[in-house]
Amino acid sequence: MANLDEDIDIAIKRCNDSYILGQAFSSVYVYPTENIKGFINHFDLYGKSLFTVGSSGEQVINAHLCGAKEITLYDINPYAGYFVWLKIAAIYILSYEEYQEFFFKYTGNKIFDTNWKRFNLQLFGKISPVLKELNEEAYLFWLGVLSKVKSFRHLQAILNDEEARVQVIKGYSLYLDNKKNYNKAKKVIRDIVVKFVHGNIFENQIDGNFDNIFLSNISTYCSQEELLELIKKLDNNLNPDGRMLFAYLYETKFDELVDSEEDLPIYRINFVKKYFKEYLNEHASFLNSLSIMWHTDDKTDLALIYHKK
Repeated sequence: MANLDEDIDIAIKRCNDSYILGQAFSSVYVYPTENIKGFINHFDLYGKSLFTVGSSGEQVINAHLCGAKEITLYDINPYAGYFVWLKIAAIYILSYEEYQEFFFKYTGNKIFDTNWKRFNLQLFGKISPVLKELNEEAYLFWLGVLSKVKSFRHLQAILNDEEARVQVIKGYSLYLDNKKNYNKAKKVIRDIVVKFVHGNIFENQIDGNFDNIFLSNISTYCSQEELLELIKKLDNNLNPDGRMLFAYLYETKFDELVDSEEDLPIYRINFVKKYFKEYLNEHASFLNSLSIMWHTDDKTDLALIYHKK
C-alpha cells in the first residue's frame, strides 16, 4: 500500500497545481492515438495470451473482446494499472451513454462541445462498488483522487487527451464503435484476466511467454538501435507462431518509393525494411484518423509486425 499512498498523494498534488519533480510519463492517455480496430484483426487472439504496453488500457479491452484469455499490461506509468480497471468496471456497470458521459472530453464532434459532466462523482459512485470488488487498489486510488481534485479539468494533469475526437475514438475501437458492440463487451468483460506490471520495458527483464505482443507507438520514443535490442529481447518471450507489433507509424505506406523527411529514422521506411529485415516479415495498413474524420480511404497508418515462424 506504500506505493498506492504515494501514487495518490502525487496525483492529487499534480492535479491541484503543485509542481512535482521527477515525474516523467506521469499522465495516462485516456484514449490511444493509434487505430487498434485497424490492426487487431491481423493477430490471432482468441484463446491466446497477450503482452501489451499502452496506458489507455484500450489494447487490453479490445483484445479481450477478440477472445484473448490472459493479458499482461506493462507500462512505465503506475497510473495505467489503476486506469484500466476504472474502464473495466465502468463497462461492467454503465450504459453506453453513461460511459461516454464519464470518459469522453466532448459530447459531439465539435471541439466546443465540452462534456461538463466528465468524471462526475455521481457516476463514479455507480462504478465504485464494482471497481472495489474487481481491484481494491484501483478503487482506493480513484476514490482518493476524484474526491480531492478541484474539478475534472484539473485531472488533465494526470490524464492525456491527445486524441479526444469522438468520431476517431469510436472509429479506433471495437467496443465503442456502436452500442451493440459495447453491450457485447459488457457481457464478456466480467471474465477478463489482466495483470498489470509497472516498469521500464527497455531496462527490465520480462517474465513469461506470450502468443502476441503489442508495442504500440513505442518506436517513436527510442532509437532504432534500442528498438532492435528490445525486439531481440522480447523474441525470447514470444511463443512459436506468435506475432509482435513492434512499430506503429502514422501516415505511412509500406511501399513508399521515397523515404519520409521525418527526423525519426523509424519513418524512413526503406531504411527500416533493411535495418529490421530479420524481423519485419508482415505489415498491416489501415485507415488513420484523417480518413475516419473525412470519410476517405487515402490516409493510412502502418503497423510493422514480426511473425515468429
